[in-house]
Amino acid sequence: MNGTSGQRGAETLVTIELHERGRTTELVLTHEDFETVEACDRHRQGWSSSLDCLYEYLSDRPPQGPQKGA
Repeated sequence: MNGTSGQRGAETLVTIELHERGRTTELVLTHEDFETVEACDRHRQGWSSSLDCLYEYLSDRPPQGPQKGA
């Protein structure tokens, strides 16, 4: 969908990679195949805002994962 207009926008490709980095995880998001620079910029702003919120949410939580000796 394209915004709130209900019209379908151009098809793009989103790839999300998760890489273990010691006790942390690196998230690499690639979003490609935009028809215009403006469309790319709008999505970059949206992804930045969303990932900032995810970072804040995860920063307030204790680390999860396998416990040593389990």
